[in-house]
Amino acid sequence: MRYRAEIDGLRTLAVLPVILFHAGFAVVSGGFAGVDMFFVISGFLITSILIGELDAGAFSIVRFYERRARRILPALFFVIASCLPFAVLWLLPPDMKDFMDSIVAVTTFSSNIYFWMQANYFDTSGQLKPLLHTWSLGVEEQFYLLFPPFLALLWRFGERIAVLALALIFVGSLAFAQWASHTHVNVAFYLLPPRAWELALGGLAAFCLRHRWQPKGRLVAEAGGLAGLAMIGFAMVGLDSGDHFPGVDALIPTVGTALVILFAVEGTIAQRFLSLKPMVWIGLISYSAYLWHQPLFAFARHASLIEPAPYLMPLLVLATLLLAWLSYRYVEQPFRDRTAISRPRIFALAGVGVAAMVGIGMIGSANALLLSRPAVARTAVLDYRYDNRSLEKESWALLRQASGSPSYTLEDNAADHRPWFDPADPRPKILIVGNSHSRDVYNVLASSARTRETFQLARYGGQIAKLGETFFASPNYRMADAVLIASRYSVADVRSFEPLIARIMRDGKLPAIARNIFEFSEYRDETLSLADVVVLKAMQRGAIDPAAIERRSDRAYFDELSTRPQSEMIAWSDREITRLKQRFPRLVVLDRMDYVCSPAQHACFSIDRRLNKFFCDYGHHTLVGARFFGTRIDQVGWLAPLVTLGSVRQPKIGAPAAPLIASAAKNRPG
Repeated sequence: MRYRAEIDGLRTLAVLPVILFHAGFAVVSGGFAGVDMFFVISGFLITSILIGELDAGAFSIVRFYERRARRILPALFFVIASCLPFAVLWLLPPDMKDFMDSIVAVTTFSSNIYFWMQANYFDTSGQLKPLLHTWSLGVEEQFYLLFPPFLALLWRFGERIAVLALALIFVGSLAFAQWASHTHVNVAFYLLPPRAWELALGGLAAFCLRHRWQPKGRLVAEAGGLAGLAMIGFAMVGLDSGDHFPGVDALIPTVGTALVILFAVEGTIAQRFLSLKPMVWIGLISYSAYLWHQPLFAFARHASLIEPAPYLMPLLVLATLLLAWLSYRYVEQPFRDRTAISRPRIFALAGVGVAAMVGIGMIGSANALLLSRPAVARTAVLDYRYDNRSLEKESWALLRQASGSPSYTLEDNAADHRPWFDPADPRPKILIVGNSHSRDVYNVLASSARTRETFQLARYGGQIAKLGETFFASPNYRMADAVLIASRYSVADVRSFEPLIARIMRDGKLPAIARNIFEFSEYRDETLSLADVVVLKAMQRGAIDPAAIERRSDRAYFDELSTRPQSEMIAWSDREITRLKQRFPRLVVLDRMDYVCSPAQHACFSIDRRLNKFFCDYGHHTLVGARFFGTRIDQVGWLAPLVTLGSVRQPKIGAPAAPLIASAAKNRPG
């Protein structure tokens, strides 16, 4: 096929928004759709090459894979190799292991599958993965593996059969993508089947041009090309990560790309714009630019404890283009020269490169702690732990022990429908209900010696707004004397409070609500807590004085509480809880900040002298934190309102406790 400069211009329109989106430029909220454009362009180019060879009887699968190897592997291996020293310098063990595992996945053409099993593309943690962007290479490589022999097989039955098959793939894959984008988001985004329609759309465009299809008249050509550019432009600024991709929303950038391919004929405005030298130049280096941008941004975020300075990301965008030109000039182009590097040699080098990268990845994954030694040395102080993800996972341990379920988690637990309370035990029974914050409240109460002496505890996991008859029929609800609601409340939750409390009281139980916890700042894309920043800054200065770090962290949390206004959502929910208290005077309202903070000490307790953190994010407790706060609720009498309103006398150990139910039954609504 003849060279079309406007196709390189299209690549520019695809790659620049992706780079700016990952750099955090809000103006390109749909910049991720540049990848969808790449799939259409790739489908068009590959299909054009294949049908040209098939029509001429010159198709060679070996030659096809040789071209792909020359195009993809040298720059990819070069970028990965360049990342290794920065990974050793900045990545801590969990991130190092993820990075090394991703090297294996990239090299074996399965990075899209690897990242599908890990996390949502739009999660903030994704911005810290240096090779996350290679998921699209995985999709394309799988397409390259399957499509050429598939098309060659269909060609034997005639071109019409091939076109029909491609059209069926387009329709079926788009339907699957639309369904999956609403029900299985990661499947839709990462895997080949729901992406195949975008590649097929490019292939259908190739068949149109094969038959020298041309727009009828200059006016039609101009309109089609400009409409395509307008659709692409709208996608880049009008879509966002909340849209369902790659379902029908993805038709905007992909159909726009196909329109440009079909209508931007010689001399049209679209063709002349896309053929401008700067557009073509960026398009030529677009593959290397795509490879470089994500590692640069990810390592910059790893190197900074807080969000990188505003000037840094624009500089890294420029650095991306510079590195892209260098790797295009000195890596990509030399390996495409068949006279300098023969076919046997390129395959041999590809094999060595694949083996080396897989070996590095596997060995690195198994030795992530050793490779991270410089970073670990900075953080291996007392009991300090950097990995908040593992701390959060560990916080389920008490509930897993209490429930007898090793997989007990946020909600939909079979254990919640089995009895936890002992009917023969005279202690009043408190059922704690809600999302992950109900776990935290359970952990705090279970860590309180006085609470364990006075009450039996159970937990029911669920979103407050979704509690229904299944919850009211559960054995622990039926046996409970008091129901304590604790969640990060949504609008739907707050609107469900009044009927829920009325039902609890009609059932003769004492209702209680824990207010939202204050949400403290998080840093580096929500992977570091405020305490992390205090600790790591002290380590950077070499000022490891645990007592001073503890005071500094506790004061930093208190200063935020004192000076930073709470979010409007949380402030509104707190006002609604106050209103409910007026509606139901005997409703027990508990404030978690009463045990978290001490105004007299100008401190919110966040870390201990061994540098164990009490929070793993904006407000969830670690296990160590829950144990500490368990002692705090005894000191401040946090459950005193519940005890008083329930007419419960704190028993001596072994003595029976008065029931909560009596006074609760008197407080029926109305």
